[in-house]
Amino acid sequence: MRIFLNRSQAVSAADVLGGVFIARRNLLEAIRSRVLPGSGLTPEVAEILAELFVARDRLSSQELVDVDGFVSFRDLRTALGYSAGLLSRRIGWLCQHHWAETKRAAPDVAKGLHGNAQKVRITELGRGKIGPLWLAYDKLAERLLTGVSPSDLAAHYRVNEIISDKLCLPPLLLDGGESLEEGGREVPRPAKISARPPKAPAKTTAPSL
Repeated sequence: MRIFLNRSQAVSAADVLGGVFIARRNLLEAIRSRVLPGSGLTPEVAEILAELFVARDRLSSQELVDVDGFVSFRDLRTALGYSAGLLSRRIGWLCQHHWAETKRAAPDVAKGLHGNAQKVRITELGRGKIGPLWLAYDKLAERLLTGVSPSDLAAHYRVNEIISDKLCLPPLLLDGGESLEEGGREVPRPAKISARPPKAPAKTTAPSL
């Protein structure tokens, strides 16, 4: 809840960003208390499994997923904003629990993949682990956004995309220097494994862990 909010005034850009921070704080608390209890997963690790889950089940943007459901460490790191070391440690932990598996990527100069690059995908055990959590998350989302019109949902989604995209711009553009339009350059969007939160398949079975 925001205490000092004057709703009689027009919503400012600072109000929008402030609302994002508040919603994120409250949403993380709801996820910890309503989605993750008993799973043994942190929100950060669950996020990795969720990305791999939608990639393996063909529910996400497929240009970053190979025919076997693997995604590159590089694309996953870009999508999640992790350092290479942190992502490797978390994926290593998932592999120890047999919830994910890795393989060496074939070198591809066009895609920037060298001989040591790795790919990762979720296993059947991993699908069983994250599947019920994904359904709980989807149910939470439906409850929170009940009554919000499709046009408002689309606008909110787009505003969040714009914020994320601009935060990935070169510092010159972000700090008020040459604008994107003035520079005439097109800045590529950050890689995203899952373009939007899709619904999980209806049948998932959690393993005994």
